[in-house]
Amino acid sequence: MPNSAHGSSNPDQDSAEFLGLNLDVFREVVAFAQAAQGFTYAIAEINFAHDGDLLVQALKQHAVAQAVRFIELDFTDQTSLSLLSALTEQLTALDMTAGDEPVLLIRGLATAMGVKGDYPSFLTDLNFKRDVLDSQVPYPMVLFLPDYAVNRLAQYAKDFWTWRSGLFHFRTTRQTVETVQTQLTQPDRSQPTDNRAVKQTRIEQLERLLSEHAQNSRPPTHPTQLCIDIALELGDAYRSLSEFEQARQHYHKALDWAEAENETLRKANALYGLGQVHRLRANNTKAMARFEQALELFRAVGDRLGEANTLQAVGDVLQFLKRSNEALKHYEQALELFRAVGDRLGEANTLQAVGDVLQFLDRRNEALKHYEQALELFRAVGARLGEANTLQAVGDVLQFLKRSNEALKHYEQALELFRAVGARLGEANTLKAVGDVLQFLDRRNEALKHYEQALELFRAVGARLGEANTLQAVGDVLQFLDRRNEALKHYEQALELFRAVGARLGEANTLQAVGDVLQFLDRRNEALKHYEQALELFRAVGARLGEANTLKAVGDVLQFLKRSNEALKHYEQALELFRAVGDRLGEANTLQAVGDVLQFLKRSNEALKNYEQAMELYRAVGDRLGEANTLLMMGRMSRKTGERSQAISYLQQAINTYQNIESVQGEGNGHFLLGETYFYSGEYPTAISAFELALPLFERTGDRYSQAMTWYNLADAQVRQGNPWDARVAYETARDLYQAAGLEGKAESCEQAIKNLGRQVVVAPPKAPTIGEIPRKEPDWLTKSMPTAEQSTSISPKSTTSRHQFFFWLLAGLAIALLLWWVF
Repeated sequence: MPNSAHGSSNPDQDSAEFLGLNLDVFREVVAFAQAAQGFTYAIAEINFAHDGDLLVQALKQHAVAQAVRFIELDFTDQTSLSLLSALTEQLTALDMTAGDEPVLLIRGLATAMGVKGDYPSFLTDLNFKRDVLDSQVPYPMVLFLPDYAVNRLAQYAKDFWTWRSGLFHFRTTRQTVETVQTQLTQPDRSQPTDNRAVKQTRIEQLERLLSEHAQNSRPPTHPTQLCIDIALELGDAYRSLSEFEQARQHYHKALDWAEAENETLRKANALYGLGQVHRLRANNTKAMARFEQALELFRAVGDRLGEANTLQAVGDVLQFLKRSNEALKHYEQALELFRAVGDRLGEANTLQAVGDVLQFLDRRNEALKHYEQALELFRAVGARLGEANTLQAVGDVLQFLKRSNEALKHYEQALELFRAVGARLGEANTLKAVGDVLQFLDRRNEALKHYEQALELFRAVGARLGEANTLQAVGDVLQFLDRRNEALKHYEQALELFRAVGARLGEANTLQAVGDVLQFLDRRNEALKHYEQALELFRAVGARLGEANTLKAVGDVLQFLKRSNEALKHYEQALELFRAVGDRLGEANTLQAVGDVLQFLKRSNEALKNYEQAMELYRAVGDRLGEANTLLMMGRMSRKTGERSQAISYLQQAINTYQNIESVQGEGNGHFLLGETYFYSGEYPTAISAFELALPLFERTGDRYSQAMTWYNLADAQVRQGNPWDARVAYETARDLYQAAGLEGKAESCEQAIKNLGRQVVVAPPKAPTIGEIPRKEPDWLTKSMPTAEQSTSISPKSTTSRHQFFFWLLAGLAIALLLWWVF
């Protein structure tokens, strides 16, 4: 297939130059074609499509090749195929004269082989079907492959590789090399630069170019500066696709070559690239070591811009390690250098990074000021991408401050800018952020839609880390909606991606989320295993906050298993970590959990102290939801200790707070516990009313588990109120909900409760009479089988009269008997 994109204005000159460089090897290919019979193949190692065009042209037109019929088959556009099936289909469509033995020129297979990944499906299939090819494709073939594809063929299709009859290396013309280099420095502006396919094509071109330059460098251990630059660019390209291992290999290649050529600045850039790969893989110790080496070299050659970028990168690592004050110092040094060299874009990026640290330190008003400065600079230099990123960061702060509507407005502005500049990765990140806000606002179906849009974009640009994070977020929503099996599937997909890109922190967070689902499904031993794996990873990457959250989750499981002392130990470890990293919200949540354990152990005074400490922290950080939750637990404790009035007071405060912050789930929980309080006080009608208030709230949030519990308690209250029919309906509803949630054990409890209604016959009550209709008399069997509450607790007048008549006749009989005895 002709490819004029790489050609010059003089095709004849190109052809002459190509044959002049490769005349001997060209004759070897012709000799192979003339001698070959039946199925056999050779490889023409050609790095660029234009040179392939020139070879095909020469084979079809040159005098020495006229005795051979060549048929060109091109599979460039097929990213996935089976060579056997593809050849069979193509050959069937061709007019193959009996006795005619053409030679097939096979092009474009490098697309299906790819440039990365072990055992691609194309090569696995090729290796497996080697013998079938021999019998069904009885023609010689010449495979046109670039250098990297030849290496992949030898590595991943070893059986097929051994059948080759020749390997012919063709040199690239100077014109082709110069054309490719020009195209790489002047990319097609009509294509989005963050498109995965565009990036992949660029990587393929760089790989071919690097192979060509490395082969032409003499000696090969002394590559040109251009080779080093191409290797560095390949490292950057692979890093942008989250292909961290490939990026690492190319940065290492650039580093080795730079050291061999004593290229200090290029060595510094290679070290910087390696540091970024280690940072993204959460190998922070290695990242810091590489950045420190790069920093020293940048200073040695006086490259203040490289120094500033590296200082900013060191700040990023320190911030990840929660060494926020040290991070701020490095950012300040970077800011000074960016200002000194007049790099306002670097200054803006660093101001944004400072804002990120201040946000983490709960200094959010200061963070907003830095973001505003960054926005001003981004707008001044026309950097709409930086502006969009900062608007997104402002949205993050506003969302944390529960100013969700303002956050959504900033996200919308960011989305508009990301779309305008074609930054689909930024668009994807912002769509995910919008999904997070909508999830917080209990608008979970809308959240799922935004996550789906984000997933599509992450996949399109090849951002596997963003895809993994979004899959995890989808899992979180599905878990809340009681679609836990679906949640587990999404978590498994996320885990696979996190592991593929080496993101151990994401892997740890997802393992913790899987543990949460398993805990809910009563698979607590499995949950503990996942938590242990998560703990190991959190500790390995130095993520103390993740470690603290997981220790708390382990404590929750242990408390459920009635291993309360072990639970307290884990909570204490979690508290220590939360305090060390300054996470007052996590500290408050754990204090509340400690209070729950102490309440269970009947150590009510100690429990109350922990609840009060938690309440103080929740109010300090402005977390009204945490405050309401603590009031809820204090109400529950007061109910258990028999302090009915105090319990009702706490619960009513909790309900009011939930209503103020529009927490539908929390409000439902409050009414549920209020119903329990009235139930245990014997106030069944009031309990029934409270449960009935809770039900529609749980229905709004889609919480089937809470709905099931409420229906079950409502049934118990109806039984005690003497309403067996209503009780049966409620038990059946609870049973169906438990079954839908996959909780068969609880569903069986409902079934048993229905049986325990006793021998009394429970049927639907008669229809209420309409106006003017005489009420029906209850049949005797129904009246006798279902005594009222009044009948079961007192003696009726009828039964009293019967007893008096019995004693009268007894005394009369005795008197007659005595009289007869006296007479006779």
